[in-house]
Amino acid sequence: MNRALSAGLSGIAANQQKMDVTANNLANVSTTGFKASRVAFQDAYYNTLQTGRAASGNLGGTSPMQVGSGVAVGSISTLMSAGNVETTGEALDAAIDGAGMFCVKTAEGGVAYSRDGCFQLDNANTLVMASSGL
Repeated sequence: MNRALSAGLSGIAANQQKMDVTANNLANVSTTGFKASRVAFQDAYYNTLQTGRAASGNLGGTSPMQVGSGVAVGSISTLMSAGNVETTGEALDAAIDGAGMFCVKTAEGGVAYSRDGCFQLDNANTLVMASSGL
């Protein structure tokens, strides 16, 4: 395949992943405790067409001649910055200022982590998350 076409296709594929992440961020913008994600790109593999040469005598050196093969998604990271703290009027609601998560027990007895601070009491007077009952 033509190198230029291959490099262009890698850019399209990487940009599609960024669009997927952006769509997920937009779809969850009103979800309590949701943390948005960010995509970071990186260079793909370079093909060296000509190696560089060091300077010698009165002549300067030459740089290597390289052709890139496009772009790739380097990482998708979750942005853990604090959201807006709002007064809800509910006595059991809580907010975390800074780093940290609420540790909750799942229905299966495992542990889950959340920044959703909307809590309520269930029928057995156990503190549970309002959104999921955990």
